[in-house]
Amino acid sequence: MARTPAGAPFRFLWVYLALQTAGGAPAALAWDEHVNLTRAALRGASKTNPLLYHRISERSLRVTPLQSFLSKYVRQGRRDEFSPNSLPQTPGQTPSTPSSREVSRTTLNALLGGVGPEYLLQYTQTYQAQEIILDWERGLSGVRYQFESPSAPTNPQAIGQLTSPLEVLSVYSDEPDWLMDDGVEHLVRAAPSLGEAKGTATRVFRHFWYHGDPTVPKDVRSAQELDKRVRLFIRLSRTAFRLAEPYWGYRFMANAIHYLQDITQPFHVRLLPNSGFVGTLRLAQAGLCDLHLELGAFSEELGNPNRPAPERCEKEPTHFDRQSIQEAWILSAYHMALEDFVNQALVKELPEGLNVLPRETLPLPAHLHFTADAISKIATQIDDRFSEPLGEALLKATGKRWVYHPEEARLTLEQLWSAQSIGILLKQRHLSSNNPREVARLNRLKATAFDLVLTVGELTRQVVAQELRRQSKY
Repeated sequence: MARTPAGAPFRFLWVYLALQTAGGAPAALAWDEHVNLTRAALRGASKTNPLLYHRISERSLRVTPLQSFLSKYVRQGRRDEFSPNSLPQTPGQTPSTPSSREVSRTTLNALLGGVGPEYLLQYTQTYQAQEIILDWERGLSGVRYQFESPSAPTNPQAIGQLTSPLEVLSVYSDEPDWLMDDGVEHLVRAAPSLGEAKGTATRVFRHFWYHGDPTVPKDVRSAQELDKRVRLFIRLSRTAFRLAEPYWGYRFMANAIHYLQDITQPFHVRLLPNSGFVGTLRLAQAGLCDLHLELGAFSEELGNPNRPAPERCEKEPTHFDRQSIQEAWILSAYHMALEDFVNQALVKELPEGLNVLPRETLPLPAHLHFTADAISKIATQIDDRFSEPLGEALLKATGKRWVYHPEEARLTLEQLWSAQSIGILLKQRHLSSNNPREVARLNRLKATAFDLVLTVGELTRQVVAQELRRQSKY
């Protein structure tokens, strides 16, 4: 007999969020590979803001080690957080003792507000990511990164090399996804209603902003740290520029950009941009089955004749715990379909960058003081303008076949790494279809998604421009 797990009403939410933050999406996607969005946005500044483009593309920037920034940071009175002996090892050096590795980890935790146990500071231009489906039945997915060697002769981001601010901003806008926020100790039990957040699931609290979604448990909303992450990296960026460490000024700025771009993804600000993405009736029926089984067991314990549950409830997939995993994979397929389509059909089509201004810009706060309220205003505008239109356009373009055929949703996710990815297939259909209705549906999806991408691009440019106005010497 199956018993309803504690927090069962939130099981679907937790599985879905865990999938989205556990590498359920491959690194070739637009928001998951922020480098694509950021580089396109900044290249677009050649038309929208030529002065900004000149500053970030034409100037040389020497890559310096973190120790260079930290040593000045310590001398500026930050001894409450660091000591000279706690500086990380130079890339290429092997720490001589386990304790020295622990000191380095302590430094990174103190500087970056808590990092995952597997996070390592990288100086890299390229990396490869490979999706690993660990267990479909339990709703587990993972991703493994392989980074270019810091000493590779072809690596322009190696220490001592000359690069450009545009490339630093682009490459390292991906960095928070490189295990920085995976398994962060103080976030493991940040939301009691969802139980223990293991591994990459702690990204839920830093890469999503569900403050305005009442369907998400209150403790999840209150535990989110995206606003704190933006403020942290903006502060570190300003400090680095002030200490004449421009490389780290731009690199920390790139990290702040990552979190801001995350809240422009509709699935990151509303759990269900369209209720048609999941079988809510199936979830309700599964919950009723669990209730039938619980009542039957309770009746038997009281010595009363057992009330058998309906025959369908004896099948394991009808239990809420099992059904929630299936629905989470289905919703993940729609989430990933949007990201893959944006990357394949929009961002990759723009070699010149996002050089067109959006119809409306997002409400950046004065002096970029990203309080929780300021972040919520941006998220609310994204939600109001894009969640439902994109949800409806996506559902019409892809259809509800995944809702009715979960195996197809699983196959869609498995193919995200291949030439048969959903984004590529949608793009091909858009180019070759002779069906006027299908073309109209895909045109609507493309137009709405493109409007969103333009908005993300302008947000990125405005943040960089405003910050660099504070640092006129760089």
